[in-house]
Amino acid sequence: MALSTTEETIVSGTVGKVTYDLTFEGYVDNPPGYIKKAHVFLWINDVQQTVGGGGTEYGGSGVTFTWDTATRVTIAGYSPVLNDKIEFRRTMPTDKPVVDFVDRAGITETMLDNSNLANLYAVHEIKDGFGTGTQNYYALAKLYANGDEDYEVEPGQYSAYHWSLKAEDEYDLAETARAAAVVAQGLAEDAEDAAVVAQGLAEDAQAAAEAIDAYTKAEADAITDPIAADVATNASDISDLEAAVAGKEDADTAIAKTDEANVWTELQRPTKQTLSSSGAAVAWDLSGGAGYGELELDEDTTLGLPSNLADGAVFFMNITQDSTGDWTLSFNASIDFGAEDVPEMPATATTGQMILAFLTDGTNVFCWEVWRSE
Repeated sequence: MALSTTEETIVSGTVGKVTYDLTFEGYVDNPPGYIKKAHVFLWINDVQQTVGGGGTEYGGSGVTFTWDTATRVTIAGYSPVLNDKIEFRRTMPTDKPVVDFVDRAGITETMLDNSNLANLYAVHEIKDGFGTGTQNYYALAKLYANGDEDYEVEPGQYSAYHWSLKAEDEYDLAETARAAAVVAQGLAEDAEDAAVVAQGLAEDAQAAAEAIDAYTKAEADAITDPIAADVATNASDISDLEAAVAGKEDADTAIAKTDEANVWTELQRPTKQTLSSSGAAVAWDLSGGAGYGELELDEDTTLGLPSNLADGAVFFMNITQDSTGDWTLSFNASIDFGAEDVPEMPATATTGQMILAFLTDGTNVFCWEVWRSE
């Protein structure tokens, strides 16, 4: 039981209670339990609110109390809330004695009682765990031990509990950082492994590219060398053919010869005819001098025997693949390739191309491949 305090914790039934009866331990002939009202202070939640006597607020608290009787007081400026600790403390002064005896002055019973009570009350306060004067060191110690997080016990000073919570937060952050570091290390190791794999793949790709390049060159040489030889042969054949044609005369179109050479003022060329495939067949009419045909394959088709053949006529055809490609070209059985194989149309879309030359005696058609793209 406290000797020098009257305290009460606010519960649901006492919220807003402002009037309290003082129950300090006193002397039998001094029922109030204090010597002077100035020795009584109000504390709320272990924080001093008033200067001794209650009529003056302490530290700008805005709280005071008034005396209803010698043992009953009423708080002003504050309405207690749930769980508030309301405490009235009797605190004896230490800067001067309560009774000052004077030489040859009359000594009364009250003076002697008060002198003794001052000592007794000081002992009470020590037993209750706090010092004397307006500063409650016991309460201050409790605040420094248990004050809430971020509550300033004194300006810029916080409790041990406050710092324990901060330390716990820092520990949690440290644990989080440690876990993040472990994850980061694992990711770094995974990235290193991935880099090694990527390096290996790059080396494999380089080797594959070099192999493909070498293979492509070899394949290209194998394809282009025979073509070059065929072109040379065909060029020779064309020269021979041109010579043969030059020596021929068509009865219907013979040009009268003179002792003078003919001089052409324009490049001579046959009429161009754009051909197409219909029903998987290509019909080519040579009438009107249409001796040059262009055909774009858009289906598998067969080149028929041209019509309106004229003995000694030479004509050419340029054949290409459309954007789909891979179309095949067959030939009428009456088209003669001699000892050469029947030409096979290059399959590549758009760029697949073949040029053919033809000579006719008016009935038969002789054909040879002039050039191909692949």
